Amino acid sequence: MLRRRLHEPNIYAKIKLSTMKLFSSKYSLCLYEIFVDYQNIGQTPIIALNDFKKLMGVEKEKYSEFKRFSARVIKPAVDELRSIG
Repeated sequence: MLRRRLHEPNIYAKIKLSTMKLFSSKYSLCLYEIFVDYQNIGQTPIIALNDFKKLMGVEKEKYSEFKRFSARVIKPAVDELRSIG
């Protein structure tokens, strides 16, 4: 399965290693990848919460309440992205 996924380069955002090193959180990096992936489209699609959690690398069962998911994953990731600039 991993081999098939690695042979699908269109599902990965192209990010410079120097940019990746700026992030201290895996969630910030994941969110940045999502932004880069949709940068040229002009808008991000509406993503179901479970799909978004999967994109962010969060297990489906973890942070079952949105307020916890937002407080522990989304807000810190957004704050880090803002601080990097």
